Amino acid sequence: MVRLKAGTKHAGFVMESGKGLPRQTVTLVGLNSSGQLGKFPSIDPNTGDIAPPAWTHHSWALPVGAIVHSLALGRQHSVALVQDSTGSRQIWTAGSNNFGQSLAPKPSLASAWHPIPLPLHDVVQVATGYDHTVLLHADGTVSTSGWSTDGQTGQGHLHSFSPWLPLRSILGKDIGRIVAGADHALAVAPGGDPVWSWGNSEYGQCMTGEGPVDRVPSPTRVKLPDDMAGRRVVDVACSASASVLALADPATEGARDLWYAGFEAPHGGKMALPASDIARAGEWALVPTRNHYVALHTTRRVFMGRPESGWRVQFKVPDVGEKLKKVAIGTDFGLAVTELQ
Repeated sequence: MVRLKAGTKHAGFVMESGKGLPRQTVTLVGLNSSGQLGKFPSIDPNTGDIAPPAWTHHSWALPVGAIVHSLALGRQHSVALVQDSTGSRQIWTAGSNNFGQSLAPKPSLASAWHPIPLPLHDVVQVATGYDHTVLLHADGTVSTSGWSTDGQTGQGHLHSFSPWLPLRSILGKDIGRIVAGADHALAVAPGGDPVWSWGNSEYGQCMTGEGPVDRVPSPTRVKLPDDMAGRRVVDVACSASASVLALADPATEGARDLWYAGFEAPHGGKMALPASDIARAGEWALVPTRNHYVALHTTRRVFMGRPESGWRVQFKVPDVGEKLKKVAIGTDFGLAVTELQ
């Protein structure tokens, strides 16, 4: 397994086999109410309506040599960045495009996997919120599409749209990574500073330094307190209603601090690590979630928590001969992949 992702009510994983040129298969499992698993949902023959959604799964075999370069799952849509054997890239989407989140020019309630026939060959990463999509281009620019009533597309207005538009307010800022919560998003420079945010911030999740505000419709630079100055962002993740940054401490080689803003801590603050034995860099990683908790995993444990609620162990590898490789957490489910050491 080379990729594992979680949406709100569906999950996806990419398996690779074969020697020489890779042979990859994308499998999506979960709710298929809008075709977000890549196959058009069943239609009730009596009413013509989409049949009551059922949990199911669908697989999609890529041509030999093609790979999934990036995969993102929203509430009712899925986005895959596929690179063929020549190195050319194309975006495929499935599911609802009711708000423009699937990048197609016309709205639709449901669709199977289909390519986006527009010049997106320079995209290097895709990220999705509940109903919006964020694209990172090779030149460091960012584009968005979809639902925007909370400003989650960062375009400075509250109108949903498709196809995508560039975020002109941060053109030339050289972005290296994008992440998305339910209705907000963050963009991080390659060196970890600065970080930009936009979208819903009713819980303070945009980290503007102003605490909770209804929305941040345009990219705004994330503000950290003076005592955190000089810290470099080395990891970042969003939950549905929070953002968390892992900050490298220049005074202590390898150590990291967590800075959290969102549900339970709208003005932001340090969040203690769940255990003292994971303080060294490289031994843990943040995990995006679709619920209202942030998460991280070590080689043997998965933790979820919030500042006031504290951390709890969600999963522990049962065999000492195994270690965690990949973790994905949706709204009310989690997936973990282990391997034998």
